[in-house]
Amino acid sequence: MDTIAIEKAGMTPLLPFLERINKIKTKEDIINELAEQHKEGIGPLFSFYVYQDDKNSTAVVPQFQQGGLGMPDKDYYTKSDERTLKIRNAYKDYITRMFELIGTSPSDAAQIQGRIFEFEKSLASKSSSRVELRDPVKNYNKLEIPKFQSLLTNINANDFLNKLGASYHYVLVGQPAFFEAINTKLVETSVEDWKIYLKWNVLRKAAGYLSDDFVKTQFNYSKALSGQKEQKKDGKSACRS
Repeated sequence: MDTIAIEKAGMTPLLPFLERINKIKTKEDIINELAEQHKEGIGPLFSFYVYQDDKNSTAVVPQFQQGGLGMPDKDYYTKSDERTLKIRNAYKDYITRMFELIGTSPSDAAQIQGRIFEFEKSLASKSSSRVELRDPVKNYNKLEIPKFQSLLTNINANDFLNKLGASYHYVLVGQPAFFEAINTKLVETSVEDWKIYLKWNVLRKAAGYLSDDFVKTQFNYSKALSGQKEQKKDGKSACRS
């Protein structure tokens, strides 16, 4: 809560994360970065946690759920009603402005925004709807590691779980089709697009802890999403996500 120090620091706290992402050159580097960001609580691409097995109270197991979207769910990427379009435009402005705040030119930031939005839209197209997510049976899929590996042929499943510090003999996967799509995306998406997506995840997760220009930019988007008209005096805590 040392606001003077926070304002003085500006984007400096982001630099180690951005510099690490800038060094990515291969798909294996991308997988390593995904694991690092999940360990740091940034959580790109999917939701991961270790929790009690719903069907076995004695087991605490790694669990994977769909995720990776900056907006609440898939409908925000596809619906065309007035409210959704307003929120979607605010989200695009949010992405653009955040990249400008870390020194990207306006023209490059606008181009990056388009690539990030299309990346997330492709994830949304493979995501389950809110209604589908309410089905506890459909969203409970117990997979032994060889079966989990068959979903993620482009990732060494055992190695990835070890990187996450969550090695176990089975995992729970909420939406297998989503992870099959991720597996394809690892091959089909360029390294450069992965890098900007990973940077975006760092930016949006860190914004509420940074200087006021980041906090206000985040609030402008959340205002469109929630309808909240004024930012709380404790803007940092109010905008954290």
